[in-house]
Amino acid sequence: MIPGDWCRKAEMKRYLRYLKIRLRRSIRDPKFLLEILVFVVLAVYTVFTAFMYWANRDAAKSAKSAADTAAKQFETGERPWVDTDIAIDGPVTWDVNGMNVTVKINATNSGHSPALSVFSSALLLIGTKGTINASNYRSQVCGDAGTAASHANVGVALFPGRTIERQYGLSVSNEGVEQGKAQKEFPGSKFGNVILGPTLVVCTAYRPTFNTTSIYHTAYLMDLFKLDSKGNIVAMFTIGEDVAADRLRLRFSALGAISAE
Repeated sequence: MIPGDWCRKAEMKRYLRYLKIRLRRSIRDPKFLLEILVFVVLAVYTVFTAFMYWANRDAAKSAKSAADTAAKQFETGERPWVDTDIAIDGPVTWDVNGMNVTVKINATNSGHSPALSVFSSALLLIGTKGTINASNYRSQVCGDAGTAASHANVGVALFPGRTIERQYGLSVSNEGVEQGKAQKEFPGSKFGNVILGPTLVVCTAYRPTFNTTSIYHTAYLMDLFKLDSKGNIVAMFTIGEDVAADRLRLRFSALGAISAE
């Protein structure tokens, strides 16, 4: 054996004997035992506190989820539901400003609680804006209605089972008529001086009594037609030609006619 290795091993043995002696003496020392006991108690307390934290966190999440579910069920069961009935209430007329038509909107609350700030907004579209892209304008119209309904002093309160009737005058400016001419939208066609597919976009917004932030909407897309001299329903309106109310018809649009939330 190399002398250096023998010396290191001897030193290691002496150090281990020293540690054993210190350990025996420390175990007999009450202060050392108290420190060990305090350490064990603190360790157990830390583990218990962590366990209680996770348990309380999970319980709080479960309670919040149950409360949210109960609130949503209450809102669904007790909320107001406002539907609208839309009808022609006057002729199509033309003046220096463009095309005009009057509609009547009856709003009825079929829900279980009052509807607050009931407000309807409407827009008249012509040409491809109405026949193809009317649903793209629905969010705009509902946004206008929702902005109005968010104010407590706008609109009316509508109790369950009650109906309110309002008249709305809608128009398309001369500039809009010019842009919506069938000949412009379909170059080379032989439609003549007409517009195609007038469409009404109507959205009614309202608030519940139990939630100050919720705003509900009911929206309709309805196409406007006229009866020609033979009684056929047509979607073409001659620019500048008035049409009597009894010759006008409303039909649900083919795409996304009704939405409610």
